[in-house]
Amino acid sequence: MAKLTIVEGGTQSVYEIFEDQHEVSIGRGAANAVQVHDSHASKHHAAVRRVGGRLKLVDLESKNGTRVNGSFKNQHWLSNGDVLAIGEAEMRVEGLELEAASAVAAAPAAPAAPAPRVPAPRAPAAPAVRAPAPAPAAAHAAAPAPAPTRRAAAPAAARRRRDEYDDYDDYGDHDERPRRRRADNNSAVIVLLGGLGAIAFLFLMFTAFSGSGDINQDVRVKATEMWNKDDIEGAIAYAEKYGDPAEPHWDTLKEEVDSWKRQIAMRPIMKREAEARSWYKKNLLERTYTQAFRSKDALTPKESVEVLREFLAMYGDTQPAREILHAKHSPFSEYREWMKEYASDQIKPAAVMAPLGREIDTLVNRKLYGDAVRKLETAKDMQQLLMTRELAQEFRRMADARILTVKQSARRDFDAEMARIDGLARRGEKSKALRALTKIIDTYGLKNLTDEAEAKFDEIR
Repeated sequence: MAKLTIVEGGTQSVYEIFEDQHEVSIGRGAANAVQVHDSHASKHHAAVRRVGGRLKLVDLESKNGTRVNGSFKNQHWLSNGDVLAIGEAEMRVEGLELEAASAVAAAPAAPAAPAPRVPAPRAPAAPAVRAPAPAPAAAHAAAPAPAPTRRAAAPAAARRRRDEYDDYDDYGDHDERPRRRRADNNSAVIVLLGGLGAIAFLFLMFTAFSGSGDINQDVRVKATEMWNKDDIEGAIAYAEKYGDPAEPHWDTLKEEVDSWKRQIAMRPIMKREAEARSWYKKNLLERTYTQAFRSKDALTPKESVEVLREFLAMYGDTQPAREILHAKHSPFSEYREWMKEYASDQIKPAAVMAPLGREIDTLVNRKLYGDAVRKLETAKDMQQLLMTRELAQEFRRMADARILTVKQSARRDFDAEMARIDGLARRGEKSKALRALTKIIDTYGLKNLTDEAEAKFDEIR
């Protein structure tokens, strides 16, 4: 049986994944199968899904991403020993080889092949007269008995008749084959087709009068099959076309579709991450490390700072840039020291804040308050490396003031939404209230507000 060995905050636990379990949800929310308490975890962060008998990790467009063996992955087929990481929490995949072995052991054994029937030796033919065919009983007395099969035994007369026909085949005397054999075969085919037709008719009548009874569940099964074949766009189109909001399980179907849409939205992000890593490796990392060999392409610390500034200007919102800003091991610590040493005194904090402020306004209008705050925090860290200390402190004050404004706006909108949700709950419109709370949890992105919304969700549910 596959299992996840979870190590977080100095404690270790084990979550077993049963062979009939389709999905294991991972995230900060209490409803997840594996709850991660790390602050980097999203409410619905990732899932381990069983696809075609194999386990696959799928990141659900989390805010901070999921690492597999040290690299950020959107999707990844799991192997024994893989280490999944969300922030400081780690999960080791174990037991896959035991699960595979148990699946093989549980598989039904292949039926034994029937032993070949050995025909009796043919008597030599006389020059002018055909030798008579041996008696059927004598022929079959020398043949080994066939292995039993699941087919019901034929009546004795039918067996004798079949043996006679087989003997004719063995001796190659096809011209003398009785005509009754074709008639018997045709009759059997007619009976079989008639039975299948009756079964199909009864099935159609049952379907017509009873109906499936659960449209959204049927649509979800079909759409999931398309998703398993990597046709995510087709799965979304099918679910949106045939799903019915007025029928049960619509919320479950919609949640699945939203998850698939998040995966599509992650594609350009993952592409940009790959471009950033390629640019960083080619233009900075390889050239910095060649200094020890005195290569003509080697960069001095001052030249490296210019390349670093160019990189942060183009890919400042990617994971490689965040590693430069926060990672403690080499070469990132060296890069930060060089940038502080050659920091510019020509960058004006107000000039940097102007375009950044327009991006923050866009995020606030979409109620993505957590994203806005994180963007401002990243900008503070980045400018600390690009500007002199005095200019960086001035920019930090401007950014902190803007962060306070964003949080105040988030609190006002949150209080107004909670008042509206309380009204829906009092009027008995429970489903609308829960949907509104789900939207707050998925968009606001500020921990204190998310915790309050989750508590209200549990209270109403």
